[in-house]
Amino acid sequence: MTPDPVTGEQRSRGPGRQGGDHRVAVIGAGAIARDHVAAFAGVPGLRLAHVVDRHPERAAALAALAEGATWSTDPATAWSDDIDVTAVCTSPESHADLSVAALRAGRAVLLEKPAALDVADADRILAAAKAADRPLLVAQTARFQPVHLEIARAVAEGAIGTPRLAHLTWYTGHVWSGGWRGWQLDAARSGGHVAHNGVHALDLLTWLMDDEPVRVFARPCNTWAAGMPTPDSFRTRARSVCLWPWTWSGWRPADSKEPPSSAPNSSATPPCPAVAS
Repeated sequence: MTPDPVTGEQRSRGPGRQGGDHRVAVIGAGAIARDHVAAFAGVPGLRLAHVVDRHPERAAALAALAEGATWSTDPATAWSDDIDVTAVCTSPESHADLSVAALRAGRAVLLEKPAALDVADADRILAAAKAADRPLLVAQTARFQPVHLEIARAVAEGAIGTPRLAHLTWYTGHVWSGGWRGWQLDAARSGGHVAHNGVHALDLLTWLMDDEPVRVFARPCNTWAAGMPTPDSFRTRARSVCLWPWTWSGWRPADSKEPPSSAPNSSATPPCPAVAS
């Protein structure tokens, strides 16, 4: 049994394979996949069984972190008959196809955020989960951070009444040492900063407010990293939920010798223009 993170209600995890461990396959062997593997090691009943990556050396290196884990460059091996859970840790543009294939094969799916880059692909993933009657969890980790759980409990218990307005400012600082790189800078693959990281803020507020926005307006801009190919900051307003995340990355040119600062220089980096009401 495992407790619901907000209500504390005990819920069954379900039996593993023949009463044993749930065997997990990870697709994608990048930095976030390593975080997943480390987390699996701390959860009784989960075992990393297989790793898939298009780069053999990366797949082998990640599989080596778990005793007995195998690896492959073929994505289909991540939802083979000896796998119970498929963790999709690839770049976002591949999420829909991989998740749908795993769900149709009867696997539970742990999907990195953002789940998809457009509504059509998100709907396709949800439809596959429903049709297969298999669990699907998107890794919206902000919901499980202690401060957010305390807020959620206060809302659930009626301690603050019925929330009508939420104002969130999100300072991410330098998410990656050395800044963004590779596919993270390609909006066609990552969705841009507003989707790749901003989805945490949007998901958190819609969850806390127990509401779904019907109209969203976002204004992207470059504040801290003027040379970054994708905007590093944004402000967003959503009907029913008021959302004002202001974020920036620690991006810097690859040949820069100067370490990134921990905060923007307000005199050199004007804030995003205000979003009209």
